[in-house]
Amino acid sequence: MSSLLVALALVVGCSSGLRHYTNNPALVGMRRVAVIPFHNLTRDPVAGEVVTRIFLAELIRSKMFIVVEMGDVEDFMFQQRVKRKDFMNRTVLNLLRSRTGAEAAIMGTVNRFDYVGRVPVVSLTVRMVDTEDGHIIWKASAERNGDDYLKVLNLGKIRSLQRLCQVMARKMIATMGR
Repeated sequence: MSSLLVALALVVGCSSGLRHYTNNPALVGMRRVAVIPFHNLTRDPVAGEVVTRIFLAELIRSKMFIVVEMGDVEDFMFQQRVKRKDFMNRTVLNLLRSRTGAEAAIMGTVNRFDYVGRVPVVSLTVRMVDTEDGHIIWKASAERNGDDYLKVLNLGKIRSLQRLCQVMARKMIATMGR
């Protein structure tokens, strides 16, 4: 009976709940990317900023790409009066490419960022688009809670939104397969 519980705990802890798509040939050629501030659909007024910063830090940590500094991206958006939704426009993407050298732009949406009881719950959708033609190179989405990482005897539980976002960002970035 105890071995059945251990096996069940490991399966639950290892299930990813992560869906992704990768255009490998296009992704392989990308060297420089810009992270656009994530869109916040939650009630938490800072969720978008928090998740953007965490994703950016994990992307830099992965060393997969040269990442355009967030200040340069924000300056570009301010100077050009660009909103997040405008980044699906080829003209804006081409301008971002010429101004920052970014071959791709990473955009995301924070769908959920809260607690159920004391358990954090986060839902994210992230995509990378080519700044030359606007085609999607990679996308991933996941909804996870801190108990999804439960192993045995409460080991592995995540109890902070920031830590849960960090784990999710690492797993999403790993699906890029570079």
